Amino acid sequence: MKRYEWIGILALAVLLGGCGNDSHTQDHDHAGCDHKKEAAQAAPCADDHEHAEAACGQDQDHGHEHDGEACAEEHACEGTAIEVPANAQSLLGITFATAAQRRVTGTLRFPGRFEWMPGARRVYGAALSGAVELCVRPPQKVNAGDRLFTLRSPEWAEKKGLAREAEAALALVKAETEALRQRLARLRDTGARNAELEQQLGAREAEAARAESARLNVAEALQAVLSFCREADGLLVFEAREAGLVETVAVENGAWVTAGAEIARVARADGLWFRADGVLSEMTLVRTGQQGFVEPLSQLQAAAAYGKIELGLAADSTARTRPVYL
Repeated sequence: MKRYEWIGILALAVLLGGCGNDSHTQDHDHAGCDHKKEAAQAAPCADDHEHAEAACGQDQDHGHEHDGEACAEEHACEGTAIEVPANAQSLLGITFATAAQRRVTGTLRFPGRFEWMPGARRVYGAALSGAVELCVRPPQKVNAGDRLFTLRSPEWAEKKGLAREAEAALALVKAETEALRQRLARLRDTGARNAELEQQLGAREAEAARAESARLNVAEALQAVLSFCREADGLLVFEAREAGLVETVAVENGAWVTAGAEIARVARADGLWFRADGVLSEMTLVRTGQQGFVEPLSQLQAAAAYGKIELGLAADSTARTRPVYL
């Protein structure tokens, strides 16, 4: 009875520690045993427990002791990995990543969103009322000087007419004023004076000053319009002032718009940043200038975006958060 109890204890010891990786002193595979030698020793192990030590017992190379039950248990434990088909991995959302070494002292994660920086977007509107013809569409990339849209405006033609009239009126008043000056100059040469001509000259000079002021006002109005666009073949041409992406177009081709109406919006490609809401209790170690990165929360494979951290000044005392920009 004691003999069988001893064999049972020995088998249990082998199952618990016989094939562990820590008990080997040389190189082994995952199971930790010589599989070819165990296959040859399987038959003697099944015949008699008394010859277990001779068949599967003491390994001269490794110093292990096995009996028949241990050998059977070891062979039964081989190949216990569970294979998950590719479709099951997709349904379960299982992803795999390659392990890599890196030096990380600590990582804080804050949820956030991408936003346009202040001044990153430029709105292009109609300087005057008229009919619009579009030349771009979202999300088209444009360079500085590319045509965005044209405007056919009757108001522009009217302003140009007023400018021509102001120029003509000024030229006429100047000519009359100069004629009066010459007549008065000839009278002075003869030693005579004409009070009526002198009054007319004064009136013409005042009228010339008013005509000059009116001409300047009309010219400034035209220049104000041309500060937003240029004129080509009777059309007002609006061009991109800087490179970027067309974000939105607010009207359709041929639409009639009023002065000041938004037509298109262009955003700079480098004017995007990530704004996160940092929890105040976790912000003690966050400083401006530290390295940070943004990675998507979804399962889409996308590279992380890296940059420098900037801390916002306006903290929300109610939500106990502080803006963090990257």
